Amino acid sequence: MVSLDPIIAYNEDALKELSWAIWAEQGQFSAIFARCNDRRFHDRLTQELQDQLRADYSLRGRKILVDSATIRLYDSIQSDLGRFPPNAAIVLGLESIQDLDELLKIANLMRPQFRSTFPFPLVLWTTNTVHAKWIRIAPDFESWFTSVQFSDLSD
Repeated sequence: MVSLDPIIAYNEDALKELSWAIWAEQGQFSAIFARCNDRRFHDRLTQELQDQLRADYSLRGRKILVDSATIRLYDSIQSDLGRFPPNAAIVLGLESIQDLDELLKIANLMRPQFRSTFPFPLVLWTTNTVHAKWIRIAPDFESWFTSVQFSDLSD
């Protein structure tokens, strides 16, 4: 039986790092990959992130779930935000995108619009597989990102 204690401790540290990065980048665009392969950890970590942002920094993180048919990430985020931008947007569901290659190509072309329209940190929850595709297909946009890796049972 694998002990979860080291994994939990590692993820708590990574979550603090992510939370601090969001706080430090308030009022300006920044892009952060939060990489986690295990769905069980992913769901818990996203909720803990939102709780931590509220408790530690009085920030509102807005969860945005992209539909599997999405090909324009910018439009999907923009339409979900409404009139009042959050302190951070936390984008979920990228691993379920049907045409991820097309989404990444379009996002790479539209990267200036992300920076000019979203004056807050943009956190993209991804798996290592999605992240590797992002590097290969949208390298210009990916170069703007920092990355926080979370551990799971497969690591």
